Amino acid sequence: SSPVSDAGGNYSDTVDYGWSGTVTPTKAGYTFDPNSITYSNVTSDQTNQDYTASVLTYTITGNAGIDGATMTGLPSSPVSDAGGDYSDTVDYGWSGTVTPTKAGYSFDPNSRSYSNVTSDQTNQDYTATLLTYTITGNAGIDGATMTGLPSSPVSDVSGDYSDTVDYGWSGTVTPTKTGYTFDPNSITYSNVTSDQTNQDYTATLLTYTITGNAGIDGATMTGLPGNPVSDAGGDYSDTVDYGWSGTVTPTKAGYSFDSN
Repeated sequence: SSPVSDAGGNYSDTVDYGWSGTVTPTKAGYTFDPNSITYSNVTSDQTNQDYTASVLTYTITGNAGIDGATMTGLPSSPVSDAGGDYSDTVDYGWSGTVTPTKAGYSFDPNSRSYSNVTSDQTNQDYTATLLTYTITGNAGIDGATMTGLPSSPVSDVSGDYSDTVDYGWSGTVTPTKTGYTFDPNSITYSNVTSDQTNQDYTATLLTYTITGNAGIDGATMTGLPGNPVSDAGGDYSDTVDYGWSGTVTPTKAGYSFDSN
């Protein structure tokens, strides 16, 4: 009658005197030990005709694209080895979604779904890509070199700059341009894990003073930016920008001047 085992695994059937035959238990996804039992000329009840059932298992193997990736969703959550390879065992009929994860990386595909696995799944590979972030801001002046960023970008005509760094990047960025100081002098980053925007600086042109004595009070120092007039002691002072060029000529009615 080809009986089916009950919830406890028990089975029973009736055979005629002298029956002979081979009994083979079968269930999808299982192997049995022994594989079968053969009977010849049965002349008594046959009890304790037991089998051990073992569920079939299959392997899911592939390469995560990077070492140290956790294959979340597989039964043992295996971690890819130094070569990126991973492997795990699943039961017959297993269904689930496998998602590789590692801080600082994205994966393509993002995940793989399985339904009713009934064979080994090989070459289940992924491509891992290191995440990158942008550091952007305004240097306060065009032509400033952002020393310390990977590509040492130079600010554009509006003072804007941008560069890309890898996940976890650390470093110090210092803007430089001849004749200018910057506030802040630099910005330090540690373990970047997001875009860094509005990383701005204020650029200030360096200035210098030109000072001396005109030899007389009331002399106008023509040619200096502020055309200063010498004081009662004959002293004068003015401020010029970095790189300034010009000719200074002292003038006062009734006087000639001789530079020393």
